[in-house]
Amino acid sequence: AQHGHLLALHQVGVMYSTGQGVARSCPTAVHAFKTISERSPHATSVLASALELWRSNDHEGARLLYAHGAELGLEIAQSNAAWLLERAHL
Repeated sequence: AQHGHLLALHQVGVMYSTGQGVARSCPTAVHAFKTISERSPHATSVLASALELWRSNDHEGARLLYAHGAELGLEIAQSNAAWLLERAHL
């Protein structure tokens, strides 16, 4: 898990969420599961596609994809969507 293996990280999340062999810790479990979700192929695809839209001057498309990423819980997508809205790049 320390080396970024997603299946191992998932097992760590399960262990901490249920208290299997370790003291139960919801914050640690949530951190493990959040890390997995941020590294998923879908999440990385959303961020890469949004960046590509931004580079091609499709700011509305980029904002929509960043908003989708924000709904997935991706912090970078949240800040990028907010930045686009603040700067009115629409």
